[in-house]
Amino acid sequence: RMMGDATPQPPPTATRATCPARRLAVISSQLAAGYSHLPDWSEHTLYPVRPDRRQTSHRSDPAAEAEATALLDRWMDAWNAHDIRAWMDTFNFPSARVDNKGNAILITKDSMNATVDRDGASEMFKALAARTGWHHSSWDRRLVIWSEPQRCCFDTCFSRYEADGTLIGVYESIYIVTKDETGHWGVKSRCSTA
Repeated sequence: RMMGDATPQPPPTATRATCPARRLAVISSQLAAGYSHLPDWSEHTLYPVRPDRRQTSHRSDPAAEAEATALLDRWMDAWNAHDIRAWMDTFNFPSARVDNKGNAILITKDSMNATVDRDGASEMFKALAARTGWHHSSWDRRLVIWSEPQRCCFDTCFSRYEADGTLIGVYESIYIVTKDETGHWGVKSRCSTA
């Protein structure tokens, strides 16, 4: 920066935080230190993009937001119960997932049913547990960024935990929840760092 630049510099603790609680602590300390906004600290930022004042919020349907948020509660409850049938009911098929490598994966009811073994359990849950020690997950953030009568888009963050509560990881994600022609709300698309 040039001499005399009045832009506040980040405190030493403003490194990329991976935990929502850590992010909140960093932001709170910045606000307490007199920062009225978060400047563009792209080389070591909490969030790599500075908000643009020209952006507007497109949130036009509080009822849709309530339905879609309740759906995400059911989605997480079914996921944590390792209940593939209940989890499948929280989707609007076909559904798409973009993985952490940028690959788009089309998810259908048939492809999910193919993961179910003879005992009715899903190999998907077993594989995740075996690979990472995963036991359950929780939402850390669900921010509605777009809502209409048939669709809500969420900026989310979730954490995965082992059975004893040890944190495995924190993952940023985007979820698009839609209402189909029968009135069923379900996850239509998602993209995450997981």
